Formats: sequence, C-alpha cells, structure tokens
Amino acid sequence: MAKLDEKTIHKIELDISRKLIEIGLKPSRLIFDT
Repeated sequence: MAKLDEKTIHKIELDISRKLIEIGLKPSRLIFDT
C-alpha cells in the first residue's frame, strides 16, 4: 500500500466531504482530525 502524503490525504478528505454533502451531511474534521 502506498504511503499517504499530505496531498493524497487532502484529496481524500475533499472526496469524502463531497460525498457527505451529496447525502445531506456537512463535512466534518472529526474523520481526519489533524
């Protein structure tokens, strides 16, 4: 498995946030609390 760098993590966060918004939830920093 590839090592996750900052850019990859940020991209995943945006992707998850987008999906949450689509299903009616507000994006949360709890998932990736840095």
